Amino acid sequence: MDLKTYRTNRKPAFSLGEVLITLGIIGVVAAITTPVLMAVIPSKSETLHKKADYLLEHTVSDIVNNEEYYPEKKSVEIQPGGSTLAENVYGLRNTDAVIENNKTYQGTTKFCELMASKFTLYPGTEVNCTSTAANANSSEYSFKSSDGIEWKMPISDFSTNAAQNIIFKTSDEKGPNCFYNEITCKKPDKFLYHITPEGRLYKDFASSDKINPDYGN
Repeated sequence: MDLKTYRTNRKPAFSLGEVLITLGIIGVVAAITTPVLMAVIPSKSETLHKKADYLLEHTVSDIVNNEEYYPEKKSVEIQPGGSTLAENVYGLRNTDAVIENNKTYQGTTKFCELMASKFTLYPGTEVNCTSTAANANSSEYSFKSSDGIEWKMPISDFSTNAAQNIIFKTSDEKGPNCFYNEITCKKPDKFLYHITPEGRLYKDFASSDKINPDYGN
């Protein structure tokens, strides 16, 4: 085969040098763009945080404003001398029993169990509405939703004016898990809300050392 025929029949291909140069360029571009993409694309924890915020606000609103769950009632107290004092009890202070789907919700666990009933539970988990599970420092949780978010709900009759804690954890890592702190935890996976006896919900942006033990951790 002469040189002219060889050149005509030869299939086009990249040389080794060209391949190495191309890979080098791709590597440089990846090194430049990866940090930018990582900053733009939210992490799993951040995505779950936004989802949990939305679910919490809407679920609490639906429960608190449901007159079948929390109807206003009059509480009558016998005073010395036989006189009576009537007081309207409203919001989460009404811990009277309600029945839904053959399950009774009442007492200090009423709010916790009603909240849990509105979520699909994570496979293999159960509702655990106890004071231990509600404690901010405990590894237990009241319930775990199907998306992996762990929820801590207050166990209370809401008889005082103190707000109660609601905490959720978005990371499935066992640790370290932390609330926001400017120095030690700029990317938190634990978030704190407070709920008043009237059912008003508000977010606490403070770090974990600001959690008030009077809020019913």
